[in-house]
Amino acid sequence: MTTIRLEPLSVEDSRKMVEHLLGMNGVPDKYGRWILEKSEGNPFFGEEVVRAPQEDGMLLRDETGTRWLDDADGDPALALPDSLQALIVSRIDRLNEETRRTLQLAVLIGRTFFYGILRQIAGRSDSELDGDLAALQQSEFIYQVAWDPEPEYMFRHALTQEAAYKTILRKHRRSFHRQVGEAMEKLFAARHDEYASIIAHHFSESGDETQAFTYSNMAGHSTLRLYDLADAVAHFDSAVGAFTGLAQEALPPEGALIGVYRSRGRAFELVLDYEAAISNYAEMERLTDGKMAPAFRLAAWLAQATIQAKFTPVRDPERAIDVSEKAIHLTRELGDPVSEATAHWNLLLAYTFFEVGQKAIEHGEKAKRIIESTQISGEDKRRALNLLSSTMISVEYMLWAHSWKGHCKRIARPRSCSGQVATSRSFRAP
Repeated sequence: MTTIRLEPLSVEDSRKMVEHLLGMNGVPDKYGRWILEKSEGNPFFGEEVVRAPQEDGMLLRDETGTRWLDDADGDPALALPDSLQALIVSRIDRLNEETRRTLQLAVLIGRTFFYGILRQIAGRSDSELDGDLAALQQSEFIYQVAWDPEPEYMFRHALTQEAAYKTILRKHRRSFHRQVGEAMEKLFAARHDEYASIIAHHFSESGDETQAFTYSNMAGHSTLRLYDLADAVAHFDSAVGAFTGLAQEALPPEGALIGVYRSRGRAFELVLDYEAAISNYAEMERLTDGKMAPAFRLAAWLAQATIQAKFTPVRDPERAIDVSEKAIHLTRELGDPVSEATAHWNLLLAYTFFEVGQKAIEHGEKAKRIIESTQISGEDKRRALNLLSSTMISVEYMLWAHSWKGHCKRIARPRSCSGQVATSRSFRAP
């Protein structure tokens, strides 16, 4: 990646910019220098400095062109704020009340905003709203970026949006954000996955942590499916943050929160950040001391044991065995056979690390029997089938390693028992 440094505009370039914006030639040097002094060569600031006196009536256009309201020998008689943000706010303050309110509502929607959402929350007729948007385009606060299928607008600069947002009283922001979130829910009813992160932001800003959790969770799973792991982690972080702000009676379904932690841990594992994954599952386990039920502790134990039983930088087979054995007792209390099979699979992996072949195989067979004898459907069925596949592959490895061909033919694919038998040394961790 190459970094290109953009230098400030020179006096000459500032003067050319002023000439272009004012539609006149031959701007005296003192005005070019004054623009440069105010804007410090920042083109955007320079444009705002030029627009402000026009809107204030400090520039008059006579028969020959545009001239400053000032004597020929004096400095420009302009009292403008020294910061760009203050300058933008001063321009916003010059808008009429209704147009200013429309701008503030548009700001809440985002850097880009759809006409349909603004119409739902503005409380204005179409003709009035169209007039407001025309005035904002005339003042170059916004411009239209799409016409079909839905008119879409964009703020000319992020600094404009930021400055306009700060003009909204804090006591009104929450109410406005809720209106935007609800409007987006309605307008994009069939596309919630696509807009989940934006909707989550508005509900979070409105103080509705329940809806913020729901949509942050949705956004996390959407980005995880796209393998956008950094964004997925950020969205799951937001979901966890929303959860911590909820009272006991307002907690989301236990399965949803388990899914958030599992998926966040999975994202960490996919980028090979196993330390972060372990921390995630440890945080998950700590929650069972407060708000969450035993099923939450079980999910945390199983996830930790899986990565500690495998050949990972955080492997700890002794702890994996200990946690998995505790998990088996808890699965039986909870009546959760799929999780019990998972615990046996973890024990298979852990004993494989110790090269205790018979124990590993026993736990692999137990996992297989549990899955085959259990009536399951839906998501549990998918998990069980994935687990069975992984278990059988692991069992085959162990059988190859210990040359138990007869046993292999009985519980694994016959073709896997033919050919040269590998030794256990082949499967040791590097």
